[in-house]
Amino acid sequence: MSYSDGKGGTVRHYNPASVLEAALSDIVDAPVTFDHPAQMVTPQTYKAVAAGHVVGAPSFQDGHVHATLAVQDANLLQALELGSCREVSMGYSVDYEENPGVTPEGEAYDVVRTAIRWNHIALVAQGRAGRSVRCMLDSQDIPTEEVNVTYMLDGAEVAQDKVQAALDALCGTRDAAIADAAGLKAQLEDAQAKLEAALSAEAIDAAVQARLDAADALKRRAEVAKIFPKLELEGKSQDYVDALYDARAKDPDGLEALSGRTTVVDAPAKSEERKSARERMIEANRAK
Repeated sequence: MSYSDGKGGTVRHYNPASVLEAALSDIVDAPVTFDHPAQMVTPQTYKAVAAGHVVGAPSFQDGHVHATLAVQDANLLQALELGSCREVSMGYSVDYEENPGVTPEGEAYDVVRTAIRWNHIALVAQGRAGRSVRCMLDSQDIPTEEVNVTYMLDGAEVAQDKVQAALDALCGTRDAAIADAAGLKAQLEDAQAKLEAALSAEAIDAAVQARLDAADALKRRAEVAKIFPKLELEGKSQDYVDALYDARAKDPDGLEALSGRTTVVDAPAKSEERKSARERMIEANRAK
């Protein structure tokens, strides 16, 4: 049987006869439900979803599991009598191995089931396994040949295989939507966690402190620029600016005097005492 892989494709499962036979004991007295319940049947949900149960021990014949069902629910009994809910769909969990191959009947598969744990038997309008897997009320329901079933949809006849293909496609779309919803939920939870962290007292205090530190740095840079109007501060690190600012705080008079040295003035003429002997000789020759 084929199942959706949740990505728009399908995975073909192979049920070996030995695995089906090994799981027969799980079906003894298993609950019967009217369509599949939202979750697996548990002791907590049994009373709400059970519409009957398996009677006696099931058997495995010709590739099918045969079991006798006792149905006590009035609504399900009416659906069975009307023929609107005759097919069987098993509720179970499985173990499998990804080991592609071909069945003895020549059908290709992607995975092999190694263990099956039956949970309940659902009576449905149309099961995944096809019309041959159904509830038979008497000997007249036992098929003697393959029956081609058609459905009327909007006034047109549609073959069963077409309906099944459409249902499988819808199931695949549903599974993909569920996977997308799970992904969106995870993203939402991650965003919520980040938002809560950003709105925490610690985060707000850190953001406020960062703004105060930035404002203080701008104030220091403006003050240093005022003291040293000709000093190029662009490209200077904040540590460089802080060093000048802190020096002014420790020794304002000394820094004020230092700031005056940044003013460019004409160099004073050399005194006679500082002139070299060569310069004095040149001047004496010019005077002659």
